[in-house]
Amino acid sequence: MATTTEVLISVSDVTAASGFYCELLEIDSDHGGIEFDRLVSGGAVVLLLRKGPPPPEPGAGVFLYFRVDDLDRCLAYLNSLELPIDGTKQYNPISHQFELRFRDSDGYQIVLCQK
Repeated sequence: MATTTEVLISVSDVTAASGFYCELLEIDSDHGGIEFDRLVSGGAVVLLLRKGPPPPEPGAGVFLYFRVDDLDRCLAYLNSLELPIDGTKQYNPISHQFELRFRDSDGYQIVLCQK
């Protein structure tokens, strides 16, 4: 039996969140809408968004972890939005990868790492 995982998060503005994640991760929306969106890369679902209030503590110990091709491009995009970022791109000796940590506009903890 094959198992797949699709992560769905509740966001205050589906259209804005979709635009943010599509630009940040260089992925596409294949659904669109103000209530729900499905974000994909190469036909695979990367993230599902649904309209609703985020939980009182978004993430509560959960990180949305994305591998990206160009971490420097993502950092430049985030800096253009003036989002608070937890430091700068840093090397993680445990995963042997460069990472960048921040919170999105709904408070979710995001980790981007270089492929």
